[in-house]
Amino acid sequence: STSPPSRDLMSWNSVKSNMRRVGPVFSYLFLGGMFLHFRLWTADHGVVESASGLRNGAAHPTPNNAKSTANDSHEPIHLVYASDDSSLPGVETSIRSVMCHASEPVNFHYVGDTPLKSLPVVQYYNLTQVSEKYDLQQFTNPHERSEENVKGLNTNLANYARFAIDQLLPTESKAMWVDVDTVVRCDVVPLFRDTLSKSDKIIAAVPSSRIGPKGFKKSLHKKLKMRKGFNAGVYLVDLDRWRSQNITSEILMWAQRNKREFLYKLGSQGPMTLAFHDNFESLDPKWNSKVSHVDDPEKRDDAENACLLHWSGPNKPWHEGGIHKDLWVACPEDEERQS
Repeated sequence: STSPPSRDLMSWNSVKSNMRRVGPVFSYLFLGGMFLHFRLWTADHGVVESASGLRNGAAHPTPNNAKSTANDSHEPIHLVYASDDSSLPGVETSIRSVMCHASEPVNFHYVGDTPLKSLPVVQYYNLTQVSEKYDLQQFTNPHERSEENVKGLNTNLANYARFAIDQLLPTESKAMWVDVDTVVRCDVVPLFRDTLSKSDKIIAAVPSSRIGPKGFKKSLHKKLKMRKGFNAGVYLVDLDRWRSQNITSEILMWAQRNKREFLYKLGSQGPMTLAFHDNFESLDPKWNSKVSHVDDPEKRDDAENACLLHWSGPNKPWHEGGIHKDLWVACPEDEERQS
């Protein structure tokens, strides 16, 4: 390691002598200047905590200041995505849509098969390495879903990378998970800063419109007694509370039980619902609006004015038979060019 140049170091006796000469006001200014000089020197010489070995791509640097409080205006914004290579077009478009509308820099984290070459600022984590290190296989659902067009989704490891966010971002207090089949049309910064800052909840998500949980064993419906469910495709998470309450272990417990006996047919949604029930902070529905609502006269206005459109069905907009391709644009200028 490199030491500061000797010419920049002064003995404490010399400092005290200078302080007596210049008086108390100038003493504070002098010490402040010395501290600032030291901070600049450490930054120039790389005296900061190194990133995890799983982080292989270029990224926005993680601030090396003390951890921010939940409603701190300087709190860094962290968004997490995960997919295999089959959904790369979705990841890139969703990230670009966030960038297009964000009022401040956003730190993007992507867990996948290959880095996003068109977006070198995104922090990349190799899916195979993440899966092996955090044993994502243990969260998978062996029960196949009945829909032919979503077969294999329950065993897609990228779907379960969300359960390693607290370890992938060990020094961060908050993160936002975003499914790759989304387009963001508003500024995420106020949402990120305000959410979970005035409650003791662990996650915040858009409540589902249906009554009761979806995709569960019928006998569980009465036992759960849920007033509302949520969609796990988009949510914010207080990572400190997640860690302190050991939520990953609780989710794993439900996932392992589901392997022994059928409890739910969905993938990551099932164990999250069982872990949280209806104990979550509600987000405005505009932050997770199904794109299919555009076809519903009663919900069309809400969808067209949504801050986040979600292609939650099998017909992704980058597929040949995808739906509402006209809405799958990252920025308003892109939409103008298409029209």
